[in-house]
Amino acid sequence: YYGMGQKLIYPTNSEKSKTLIDEQVQILIQHAYHMSDSILRHCKPMMSTCAKILKKKKVLKRDELFEIIWKDYPEVLDLYVGDPSSLISHVNKPTIK
Repeated sequence: YYGMGQKLIYPTNSEKSKTLIDEQVQILIQHAYHMSDSILRHCKPMMSTCAKILKKKKVLKRDELFEIIWKDYPEVLDLYVGDPSSLISHVNKPTIK
């Protein structure tokens, strides 16, 4: 069965199965498109900041990225679909100097 979409589909070679799979794939693609568009629109200032750092240092470590987010762009964490704490649960909130 296929289960990446909203419905479980037990495929056969029928047109109905093919249609259901195509519909679920279309939903997944639309969701991914809207999520990426939203992230790009809301995170552009943060991405510009990170790009400047990368041009200068060539490397941006994960901890440095989270420090930038916590300090300057905490609203970015609200864009995560699901529980944001699971995304950063093992990263301590940095002390802002």
